[in-house]
Amino acid sequence: MRNLNFRLDVGELYLRLLEEKDIPDLLKLYVDNAEFLKPWEPARSPGFFTPEGIGYIIRADQEASRADEAYAFGLFLAENDRLIGRYRLSWIMRGFAESCNLGYFLAEPFNGCGYSTRAVRRLVQFAFEELGLHRVAAATMLENIGSQRVLEKAGFHREGMALRYLKINGHWEDHFLFAITKEEFLS
Repeated sequence: MRNLNFRLDVGELYLRLLEEKDIPDLLKLYVDNAEFLKPWEPARSPGFFTPEGIGYIIRADQEASRADEAYAFGLFLAENDRLIGRYRLSWIMRGFAESCNLGYFLAEPFNGCGYSTRAVRRLVQFAFEELGLHRVAAATMLENIGSQRVLEKAGFHREGMALRYLKINGHWEDHFLFAITKEEFLS
């Protein structure tokens, strides 16, 4: 079994797997950013914004990490250990694919600081070097220019568009598809 107690340093930031002790901080992060995230995320039930709802997500993510199916990280400011984002490598496929999907969000006050680009680069490095994956994919809604810029700056290339790809805020939304392979990352 893979050691799940690690910290990925990213300059004045760090990433680590979310734990049950993070429930209050993750709940606050979601509550404080609910309106900001609403256009980009699935519709959330009222039960999501509770300690029980967030606890369920963290426990499910921990189980997925133990099974090597997904890894959910918090992005923290190193100076005060403040949780400012959530980044997740999911849909891990082994065997002939060796790939995963990346999803993330950063608290609104920290957008535009380069934090997500650096965090995404570090997670891609983790995916290739620690998890042994070959490809990391991501998708953004067509209007999410900020997220597209993060991916492009992190070395991803746009592969195409998926019609009605994900149900976001109650509507099936088209998404641009992005990816990076190990060969591209190492070049």
